[in-house]
Amino acid sequence: GVRCCCLSRGLGDVDKSQLPVPITFIFNEANFTPEGRKAADLLLEYLKLKNYDSVTLTGHADERGTIALNMNLSSARLDTVASFLREGGFKGELDLIPKGESEPFTGVVRSEYDREELYQLDRRVELIIPR
Repeated sequence: GVRCCCLSRGLGDVDKSQLPVPITFIFNEANFTPEGRKAADLLLEYLKLKNYDSVTLTGHADERGTIALNMNLSSARLDTVASFLREGGFKGELDLIPKGESEPFTGVVRSEYDREELYQLDRRVELIIPR
């Protein structure tokens, strides 16, 4: 079956169905997966709709690789998303926080996924919803 993943942390009473899904990346790269590209489009649309002055994005890597490599990948993925948003016309401030492998994706029941699927979910950029 088809599985859907949504942002789930720190959202309070916000309608989660309205939030963009995490932007996913190719292994060991800062290039979007096809799903990640669609998620980036949704994020851009969402940010333009909400007209935020400032947003925070976190960049993530899966657990493979060294801590330094994963922090570099997280930063590069954030840069990819920031460039995509700027080119798409987002004018607000972007706070980019690389997290490396330190925060595996928690928006799904991890025991229901195989390792490769979890690695894919962990390779992501997420929006932290402004308060």
